[in-house]
Amino acid sequence: MSIVSRYVWWPGHDAGGLLPPVDVLAGVLAPAMWRVPSSWPPLTADEALVYVPPQWIGDWEHGHALAPGYQHVWRVAVAALLPLSSAPRTAPYRPATLPETATGPRRIGVWSRARRSRGERGGDGSR
Repeated sequence: MSIVSRYVWWPGHDAGGLLPPVDVLAGVLAPAMWRVPSSWPPLTADEALVYVPPQWIGDWEHGHALAPGYQHVWRVAVAALLPLSSAPRTAPYRPATLPETATGPRRIGVWSRARRSRGERGGDGSR
């Protein structure tokens, strides 16, 4: 069973007024998959719980910081959520090459450096 029942577009998410409004993709949580904290009033029929991963907040260019104590699960009026088909279409980010930090360590280079530092010979007889 999936925790997220469907994905929606939530325009103007502002973390309860703590962040500049930004349009985000959010996952509507399936009923009974996340317990409402006891400090929250019960959900009404026109509300839903949605999950907004923090990496979807802000933008890379300006780097909005997350609000202190940013929470991942929000209660929101269902009327504020729109189907993904109404989200603006933009071109996906597709760089020509990924930065080295995004590609992870290269195993060959790591092993070669380790062998050289211990003075071991490689499979081709090299040091």
